[in-house]
Amino acid sequence: MKEQVAARAERMRPRARILLVGVYFVVGIGLTSTCQVAESRSDLDTGLLRSLYQGQGREHPPIQQDVTPDIDLSFIDENPLLPKRFFNVLWTGVWYVSQEQE
Repeated sequence: MKEQVAARAERMRPRARILLVGVYFVVGIGLTSTCQVAESRSDLDTGLLRSLYQGQGREHPPIQQDVTPDIDLSFIDENPLLPKRFFNVLWTGVWYVSQEQE
């Protein structure tokens, strides 16, 4: 009886190895594909989307939209066509810091 169990276990080992290699291969291909898709989606402009609205609300479409690396209002003085009063600015997005900051 023990010999039959041992013989059966010997026959199962190659199958288990093949199954393990197959699972490893499928997981590797899946992770590679996932990384490629994530990388292609992350090739966007780095920074925050700045939207400038005329007036105090955001009922109308923004009069200017661009991507900026920081939050400041210096762009108002740089462009003489932009309103100097009664405007609303909205910054949206995510900052990604790749290294620890001190």
